[in-house]
Amino acid sequence: PPYAAAVQICNQYNLFSTTAPEMNCETIISSEIHRIQSNEMALHGSGGRGVHQGEYFLKSNLMEHELMLRGHSISEGHVGLSSKKVDYLSRLSGSPLIQNIVQVGLNAGHSAIIFLESNPNAVISSIDSIFHEYTRSASNILTEWYRDRHFLTIGRSQDVLFSETHIRTSKNQSLVPWYNTDLYFIDGDHTYDAALSDILNGCSLLAPRCDTKREMFLVMDDVGPGCHFQPVDGIYSANSCEASSAWKDAIARGVIVELDSMDAHEYNRITSLVVGKCICDGVIV
Repeated sequence: PPYAAAVQICNQYNLFSTTAPEMNCETIISSEIHRIQSNEMALHGSGGRGVHQGEYFLKSNLMEHELMLRGHSISEGHVGLSSKKVDYLSRLSGSPLIQNIVQVGLNAGHSAIIFLESNPNAVISSIDSIFHEYTRSASNILTEWYRDRHFLTIGRSQDVLFSETHIRTSKNQSLVPWYNTDLYFIDGDHTYDAALSDILNGCSLLAPRCDTKREMFLVMDDVGPGCHFQPVDGIYSANSCEASSAWKDAIARGVIVELDSMDAHEYNRITSLVVGKCICDGVIV
């Protein structure tokens, strides 16, 4: 379970809480997991919106229809194939605590739709190398729908996070530093080196704010058990072996701590995601 592994990492790296240095690791990790659960449920009576499944699938189908009209066909899977994953990401991003979201990998815009529909105050900065030409069209459609709440930076995430120092946010398109990110969603290149780099780069965003109380949730898609490409007992897996290894190695290095995970068994496939936080100067941030 994430709790036991997180406590082990906490003890191994002598982590502490800036707000209560006397807390032991069991208390620290329990508190962090509670924060994630509270964030997921913040849409109940706290101003968060979330997105109804019907709303999301309507917009998702409209996106695919618009792309088809523009001469494109989607050649990769997406988070919208799992209703359980849509619900989880909606609840996590729908919190009023989330304002600035950076996502690595836009593809056809399905995850961006979840975030934008779930949280009317959030601004999404996507990074994508435009491996598929339909991604550019998807970004244009998102701009048509959501105006200045979605921005696309074209390039490899491993390069962009250091060559670009600011993200665009708010309706007047003002610039804020990358480290103001509240939710960092990784769903790009799932090779080991790229996935590990995206994790390390994400945590490096926090370096200027290690001594602050601002939080960032780190979410990685397609990481979890059963990363086989061929069906096992009739079950296919959408998870990536290399990205899963990168996540585990980042934990072993003391870069991140895993606080939650989600496995969705739907139809004949399994798809997963993980949620964690970065370790910055001995503090979980």
